[in-house]
Amino acid sequence: MRILICDSDPGSSAALARLLHQVEGCQVDTCASGTDAIDRLEHERYDALMLDTDLPVLDGFEAVALIRQDERLRTLPVVMVTRDRSREAVMRGLELSVADYLLKPVRLARLHDALHHVVERQLRNGRTAAPADDTADSRPHTLIVDGDSEFRDTLGTILEPHCRISLVPTGAKALNEAWSALPSTALIGRDIGPIGPQALGRYLKRMGTEGIIKVATPEEIATESASGLYTGVVGRSTNAAVVLRDLRRFIPLPNLHLKGTLQQLLAAVPSLRDVIVRTTADVFTARLSADADVRDAGPSDILGAHAIITVKAGELGVRLAVQSTTDLIRQLASKAGDTDIRSSVAVLGDLATMLANAIRDAAVDAKEPFEVSAPTFVQSAMARSGLPADSERLVVEMAPTGQESRFRVALDAYLWADCDQATPERLSA
Repeated sequence: MRILICDSDPGSSAALARLLHQVEGCQVDTCASGTDAIDRLEHERYDALMLDTDLPVLDGFEAVALIRQDERLRTLPVVMVTRDRSREAVMRGLELSVADYLLKPVRLARLHDALHHVVERQLRNGRTAAPADDTADSRPHTLIVDGDSEFRDTLGTILEPHCRISLVPTGAKALNEAWSALPSTALIGRDIGPIGPQALGRYLKRMGTEGIIKVATPEEIATESASGLYTGVVGRSTNAAVVLRDLRRFIPLPNLHLKGTLQQLLAAVPSLRDVIVRTTADVFTARLSADADVRDAGPSDILGAHAIITVKAGELGVRLAVQSTTDLIRQLASKAGDTDIRSSVAVLGDLATMLANAIRDAAVDAKEPFEVSAPTFVQSAMARSGLPADSERLVVEMAPTGQESRFRVALDAYLWADCDQATPERLSA
């Protein structure tokens, strides 16, 4: 919270600033006159103004009256800090809708009450920061609040490929962050300071955050779930597969059924979907001079031939299938100097190889190096031929911006020993 103090007495101004610095998350600036305060507020953003009534040129009441005439500052929380105990002064402050009226010398406990009233005023007015420009990054904004820096950073790393992440250690800093950029979801952990999980959750909900998720220890889960204060309660984990599985109910995440082989694959490559999107987008940019948009997976029957690659990592097998609409294959092939559709499907093999190598490079936790086969081209209906019935699939679909032509990557994860390793029937020339 950024606060402007306006007081002509340097000693009083310094004393109030010292108290505010004891409140975690407060940033303080000072000025000495009502005109200075108005000038600061016109050019800089503050969350609250604390000012004396006895000021040069313009007294505190006159300054506030002028501030209230500015549409941008009409709802700015103002706290009077003065030695004037008269009824007239208090009533005048009420007429100007001040958030609180403090008498000097200010006590820390009374200051905490005033700041609470400031937050209440902000929430009632619905005052939030101007929305962030999401044109460059449309991922949902997720706020992670936890006193354990290692856990906080790990959780952020798991979610970063899918969300815009803000990491803060305390409830006070969380409110400051939400003031600047309201998150759609907040993950609230433990050891977050005086503004605890329940109070923080209530404040964020009133500010407009839709998902308030408590990240709880096993001992806390039953109690926190029964409290009814949160959108949901999830267990405290640093396992990527478990985290994504639990949070899919609250945050748009890859459509993964995180069990068995797919869970193992995601544990080996936590940023799997992001690797696919980034690598494919690089190809679109390089060959078509066009950005790529991620799309919801559409019908598969309008897509053409598959280029498949088999990847082996220890006991885990992955069949990576790449397919596209015919017109997009032609576009990509044309950029490569090939216009014959019968041979230009080889472009898909190049992309499949690039993707397999990118996934292998991202497999930081794989116990054994990935073994990547050469691409094979098969009919769409044969793409899953020979896979065990319980293999699990991840699909990512993209398209050049402004086009209906689509490009799809499908990964089937399975146990190597369970798979029929016979090569599917090749696409006839």
